[in-house]
Amino acid sequence: MWGVTSFKGLKERALLFLREYPKVIIMMLCFIAVWIPQFIYWYQQTGQIFYYSYGEEGFFFTKPKFLKSLFSYRKGWLVYSPIMVLSLIGLPFMHKYKEKEGLMAIVIFTFINMWIIFSWWCWWWGGSFGHRAMIDSYAFLAIPMGSFMKYIYEKRNKLLKICFSLLLTLMIFYSVFMTVKYWNKSIHYDSMTKEAFWYNFLEVKPKPGYWEMLDPPDYDKALHGQEE
Repeated sequence: MWGVTSFKGLKERALLFLREYPKVIIMMLCFIAVWIPQFIYWYQQTGQIFYYSYGEEGFFFTKPKFLKSLFSYRKGWLVYSPIMVLSLIGLPFMHKYKEKEGLMAIVIFTFINMWIIFSWWCWWWGGSFGHRAMIDSYAFLAIPMGSFMKYIYEKRNKLLKICFSLLLTLMIFYSVFMTVKYWNKSIHYDSMTKEAFWYNFLEVKPKPGYWEMLDPPDYDKALHGQEE
């Protein structure tokens, strides 16, 4: 999808892949080659070339947890990494610059990627700081973030630039501070609540009463798609 900006371009890209099918086949073989050691291991251990090693774990694609994955105190991506809001805001600004050739690709990738990640049975993705499953997307999301920052800093309004720079600095400080809190167990790896978050917000280490405010997730219910 990179470089595709219209349906005509999409058609041309599809025809390109059809014309260059030998190269596509080589690409697919290279992709499979990387997996050969895994296939051998599975066959030696289970007698099967293809083996699903996650047991009962799986996806619930009809029930993706978008709101919780983005905004919950347990693991909300934008709660613990609010600077990434700039990437989402920056998507339409890509059209203003040369990055517009990647706009459709990044929008489609971001939506599909979120849908898959937020549909996993354990939508909070186990024990971690913030929504760790979104980290792999940052290389792509850095582009719209850059487009938005470029838009701001090209403005002649100095006050706007100063305010945005202060906001950016605050967001970076917030992320570092939250990470330090996590190291000191002031942010729990999977049981955070709104009450615990704000009760201990300015503290690096847990205050008395903090642990009683936590709410452990029900992994068994989540495994069967019943966790709400």
